[in-house]
Amino acid sequence: MEKAIKKYLDNRAKIDELFAAKYANPKKSIDECCKYITGEAYARAKNGCAVISDEEVYGMAVHYYDEEDINIRKAPNARTAKINAEPELTKEQQEALRLQAEKEYKAQISAEFKQKEIERKAKAREKKPQPQMASLFD
Repeated sequence: MEKAIKKYLDNRAKIDELFAAKYANPKKSIDECCKYITGEAYARAKNGCAVISDEEVYGMAVHYYDEEDINIRKAPNARTAKINAEPELTKEQQEALRLQAEKEYKAQISAEFKQKEIERKAKAREKKPQPQMASLFD
């Protein structure tokens, strides 16, 4: 978590001079910034679990540096995890996933085509004039 936040803040400081001055504050640190973010997440948690987007995390990091006196909440036994982190895949695994995705895509297209054909035939039957029955009582 610290590496990603530091990278984001370093890049932001390069393009934002006002933020760069606040980011250089010797009273602030990435470690304390992460504690602040974890504490804020803990405060939002429901049943001990909080899900926060990357944008919110980076926003909290910037807020930590923007505020001179900021309250850091304690988060007991807090753990962080990046759920959208992509694992390293071998070439074989990548190829197997590509083939699986291709197969699923073809099946989806085929199912959509079949459904459209069923709907087309149903409409054709509706448009087809029904034979009139002659009545013996007319």
